Amino acid sequence: MVARHDSFTRQHRLVSATKERWMRKAWRILRRSMGALAVLFLFGTAAAAAWRGLTTLEFFFIERVEFASGERTPASDFKSIASQALGKNLFLLPLEELRAEALKHPWAREVVIYRALPNRLRIAIEEPVPTALVEQDGTMVWVDAEGNFIEAVAANELVHGVDVPLLVGCGSGETQKGRLRRGASALDELRRNFPAFYQRLASLDVSHGTYLVVHLKDYGGPFWFHSEDVLRNVANLEAVWGVLSRRHPAPAYVDLRWRNQIVVMPTAADKPGQRPDKPWEAQTKNAASPRLKIM
Repeated sequence: MVARHDSFTRQHRLVSATKERWMRKAWRILRRSMGALAVLFLFGTAAAAAWRGLTTLEFFFIERVEFASGERTPASDFKSIASQALGKNLFLLPLEELRAEALKHPWAREVVIYRALPNRLRIAIEEPVPTALVEQDGTMVWVDAEGNFIEAVAANELVHGVDVPLLVGCGSGETQKGRLRRGASALDELRRNFPAFYQRLASLDVSHGTYLVVHLKDYGGPFWFHSEDVLRNVANLEAVWGVLSRRHPAPAYVDLRWRNQIVVMPTAADKPGQRPDKPWEAQTKNAASPRLKIM
């Protein structure tokens, strides 16, 4: 009986010690949790007070709206946005709604609106680059580098002339979208890499499947460009331009689609059997220039 009583006593003590350890551990966890909750409460209270101050103090009410925009997006075109912002709290203003409204302007390609402490709102507007003109339903329309319509050309601009080429042969519907993208992309490449040549362009015809037909303001015959390699085509043309420009009359067309060869198709006015003159032959002997071939 004594041995059984001692065993029961030891077991009871073991259970009591285990319970005591778990109680101490739970109490430590509880104290730590209470401390964390107290810290969170203090931070939350401070944050709420700070937010209340930011959204109610007149110090943060907008007094001025500043615009950074181009010639076609003057600040006067965005008076409604400025009026919505003036006198409002800087931190409660719905910036995305204002941005969406600003993007409705035909010449607003991208709009960034940001807060300038303590009481100013800044609006930066990026304009699309007009790359070409397209005739749409009897009206001349600006087209950007992605082939998107911007807006109709103003009458006074047509009177004084425009300095971008005409994009022709675009068709309609889905065909038009693809051709607009292809032609505008080619023109944008030329504008960025060969600006002097781009200024000489009169028109670009995109009605042909795999090639583009280029007309210059200062030369009679058209040029055939490969639609995927217009930069190489211009580089080859410039390499032989000194010789080609002296040939009279201008050829029926000049085919620049080939990598190492330029094909010139004479007009009916050329004499039968006509061959290149000496400057032309001298140019073709230059290994750095593409070979000229008269059909």
